[in-house]
Amino acid sequence: MSLVNLKSYTKSEKIKLMEELWEDLNADENLESPQWHQTILEERLGQYRKGELKTYSLDEIKQRLNSRFDS
Repeated sequence: MSLVNLKSYTKSEKIKLMEELWEDLNADENLESPQWHQTILEERLGQYRKGELKTYSLDEIKQRLNSRFDS
């Protein structure tokens, strides 16, 4: 396998490449998440249920993303 110089790609090209990789991985029906993913999800759900996680509304998330990427 040959590694490409990602710095030579534009942001748009990188996103397209990432989308194509994801589609290819997603097409594999035998792809399983590692056990540590389940462990982290369970931990975070527990934290959420205890009120230990900071949550944001969809509008707050949109605002934060727009301010981050519009700069």
